[in-house]
Amino acid sequence: MVVSVATVVSTNPIQVASLRRKLRSPFWYGCFTLPDGNRTQRSTGKTLRREALKVALEWEEAARQRYSEAQFRRVLSDIHVQVHGSPLNSPTFATYSAQWLGRKSVEAKPVTYSAYKMVVTEFTAYLGEKVTQPLHYITPAQISVWRDARAKKTSAATAHNNLKILRVLFACAWREGIIPDNPAVKVSGLSSYTVERRPFTLKELEQARVDGRGHM
Repeated sequence: MVVSVATVVSTNPIQVASLRRKLRSPFWYGCFTLPDGNRTQRSTGKTLRREALKVALEWEEAARQRYSEAQFRRVLSDIHVQVHGSPLNSPTFATYSAQWLGRKSVEAKPVTYSAYKMVVTEFTAYLGEKVTQPLHYITPAQISVWRDARAKKTSAATAHNNLKILRVLFACAWREGIIPDNPAVKVSGLSSYTVERRPFTLKELEQARVDGRGHM
């Protein structure tokens, strides 16, 4: 139930930022218009109106500029500084994946841990210099490109299994409150028929012929 509403006109003549309070919440809710024209509202986490307004205006500006997901996450990090006085706790992929693997080396079976380590190594190589960026900068688009590259290099089934492992990693980060959502979940899996498997090389065909003789 809404108990009060405060509307503030932003510098954009088309969109209007507003604040409202809910009966059972001590926080102001910021209301703003999404790029598709739909109205939405989120808790600002602030009890003081002037501080909540700053958050609402930041959201409105991000929506108006049609920020990319990575840009929007940077805005959220800035807002977190305003609200809590400190930036979002978001380690780099390199740092977090190393910590995650450290835990999995104890929790998982050796064969499972080897699969986890291989996927982290492959995704780290794909990220390149971006591996040192905050974890919340990684987008579904990046993961999708990596998935497709893995499918072409190995097979659709292998790429699908690799994606599932990456989902587990990001799910852990999400549960720990390090990232606002799981970008890997937003990437669809692959069926065994989605990507055509690469042809065998001459060396692989020769090895298969040799192995076949050994079983005759």
